[in-house]
Amino acid sequence: MSVQVSTRWDARDEECMQVTRRALLFLLSETTYAINIEHVDKVIELQQVTPVPGAPLWVSGIVVHDMLPYPLIDPRVLLQPAAARNEALNRAIIIKSAHGNVLIGVEQLVTISDLALRPRINATREEFPAPLIEYICRSDNSLVGVISVPGFLKAAEAENNTSTAGQNH
Repeated sequence: MSVQVSTRWDARDEECMQVTRRALLFLLSETTYAINIEHVDKVIELQQVTPVPGAPLWVSGIVVHDMLPYPLIDPRVLLQPAAARNEALNRAIIIKSAHGNVLIGVEQLVTISDLALRPRINATREEFPAPLIEYICRSDNSLVGVISVPGFLKAAEAENNTSTAGQNH
C-alpha cells in the first residue's frame, strides 16, 4: 500500500505512526531510498539555504524553519560520493535525533509505503553503502535502500571529525 506524499507532511497528522515499517521513500540521483517514519518529524519545502563557510562538504548550509536554525545535510555526499549532483535538493526531511533535529535534503519525494511485507534483498550495491543502509528491499519496480538513521548520523559525525582533523594540520 502506498500513499501519495504532499509537498508538506507532518508526522503528527498521520495515523501511520502506529505502524513501524512505514517508510518515506525519496529519490537521490535516480536511486530510491527510504527512512522509517518513526524517525521523521515532518517534510518541508526548501526555501533559502544559507551557506556556512568552512562547513563539511555534506552540510549544504543552514535552513531556518519555524524560527529555528537546522543544518541541512546533503545525503548524496555520504551515500553516493562519486555521483553527479545534477538535481537540486528541493525538499527536506526533518529527522528526530538524540542530538536534536537535522534536515536531510532530498531531490524528490516518492511516496509513503509499508515495507513490512517486502522481502529483504541480500545484496551489496554501490549505491547502498553497508553501514548507512539498514536493509534493501523492492518497492514496485525499484530497489530501495532503507537508511539506518543512527548509522547515517554516525557517518556524518565521522566525516565531520575527518574534515576538521584535516583542517587542523
